[in-house]
Amino acid sequence: MASHPADNHTALVMQHAGLTLLLDCGPTIMRQLERVGMSAGDPTHVYLSHQHGDHLLGLPMLLLNRVLFWSDRPLYVVAERRVLAFAQQLVQTVYPDLPMSPTIQYVALETNGGGDLPLAPGVRYTLAAGRHSVPTWAVRFDLAGGSMVYSSDTGRSEEIAQLAVGADLLVHEAYFARQPEKSFDTHSVAADVAMLAARAGVKTLALVHRQEPDVVAALSYHAAAAHYFDGEILVPQAGDTYQVQEAVTEIC
Repeated sequence: MASHPADNHTALVMQHAGLTLLLDCGPTIMRQLERVGMSAGDPTHVYLSHQHGDHLLGLPMLLLNRVLFWSDRPLYVVAERRVLAFAQQLVQTVYPDLPMSPTIQYVALETNGGGDLPLAPGVRYTLAAGRHSVPTWAVRFDLAGGSMVYSSDTGRSEEIAQLAVGADLLVHEAYFARQPEKSFDTHSVAADVAMLAARAGVKTLALVHRQEPDVVAALSYHAAAAHYFDGEILVPQAGDTYQVQEAVTEIC
């Protein structure tokens, strides 16, 4: 268990031009945004990868704050069709009386071929299926200044390996620093992720959603990955910010 629970609830912010994209929205999202100097009013888009609570349960609180305090700011909640339907059901269950602002829109993303991110000129998305206990979707964003792939929760996935080819930054879950005694096929081992990154030819690899997120343990994840990947390896801590060409990725 993480010593600070928010450190193991995946939330990343990608900023490019007028885009502020929140990747997943775990239950501590309000605190995580506050910790990096942001508020619920800042995101222009929220991408949801799958229905598990550590990636989704913060959405109702985020939308409540948008309605109460930033109802004039457009927000797009985007996800694969089934994930999006689950998210809408969750918000309706938690806040059935919430008067949803017309500036908040739910948009289902295409799984075949991708498309342009709504209200984000020049940003193209592509989805790929991961391997998890529930349907999960990795996403790639290509923009003028570079490309970034976010794996979300997944075991080994050839689809994600193909999605990552040539990416400037691959943000991939590495739940295990080393192969566990019991075999898991729904989460990843750092060495496997590093081999995927090397095969895909990515420039920078970031290992996130680690079972042991503290600074000392991060060294073992880095060491395990460095045996198989000779590009830049990041083991982010909450609050870290990285420049990827013209885009900025922040780990909440």
